[in-house]
Amino acid sequence: MEQLEESKDLTIAVPVLCAEFYDNRTISVNERINLRINFSRYLSKKCTFEEQRANRIKELFNDIGIELTDVEALNKFEYYLFNYEASWSAYDDVRSTLEQLNSCKLGIISNGDYQQQVLKLRKIGVEKYFCDIVTAEEYGVSKPNIELFQIACKNNNVRPEECYYVGDEVRTDILPCK
Repeated sequence: MEQLEESKDLTIAVPVLCAEFYDNRTISVNERINLRINFSRYLSKKCTFEEQRANRIKELFNDIGIELTDVEALNKFEYYLFNYEASWSAYDDVRSTLEQLNSCKLGIISNGDYQQQVLKLRKIGVEKYFCDIVTAEEYGVSKPNIELFQIACKNNNVRPEECYYVGDEVRTDILPCK
């Protein structure tokens, strides 16, 4: 990773950083699509958090001809979640990269659940590098809505032009940050 240049204009070089630096390659393409569709429904308040979990599993099983009740789907989701969380691991260069950024104030902006974001950071051993986590679940607004980015800036007492943002999805992470 390149060294960041010192800048007198920036009081905080990197207050927000996407949480997608853990290795989640174990999730299938169908599950990623299913997740986005159902989580988008949850974020737009068309279903509850629990309903989106059940719907994700029911749709995956429907694809192979198995119908599940909500209770069965939630039980299977708990099994999936246990294994998903057990698979979290940091890429090899994450800690060294975060060490190089130790003079910067780092935070997370996520459409996910606050407690799960904290759990991810703890599990992969990088929680100490982050001072703020802003989630859609916590504030009731999701990316790409610019308001979530503005909340992160306000929480950290910085202007958007003083921030760098790293994301993994053009539509939700990059376009709102013009």
